[in-house]
Amino acid sequence: MTPFLAMAGLAEAAFAQALLFAWCALLMMLIAIVIGFIRSSRVECVLALAFAVLFAILFSPWTAFLPPEDPGALADSDFLYWRDRFRITAVAWCILTAAAAGLLPLLRRGKPVAAAYYPPI
Repeated sequence: MTPFLAMAGLAEAAFAQALLFAWCALLMMLIAIVIGFIRSSRVECVLALAFAVLFAILFSPWTAFLPPEDPGALADSDFLYWRDRFRITAVAWCILTAAAAGLLPLLRRGKPVAAAYYPPI
């Protein structure tokens, strides 16, 4: 029987899918930060910070830096591989959250809603 390429156990597939969802959320944060920077608007940076809070609630990225519950897991190469991938994701979350929070005071406030409907005299 010929093994299929890129087949993994259910745990590895679940980890890969969790990382896929996490990186999609980080990509949405990055897009909101870049659009906010280009448009010089706080609205997008606040949206990016909301994504950061939602990301923290769903994925709890700080757990990637905790020591393992089982010290014997440090001898497992699969555990070390996935722990490093989750740490990279957590560091990316920290960087994007700091970027969104750092840009927030530098950007101007959005236009008031009433100003969008009434032309200047």
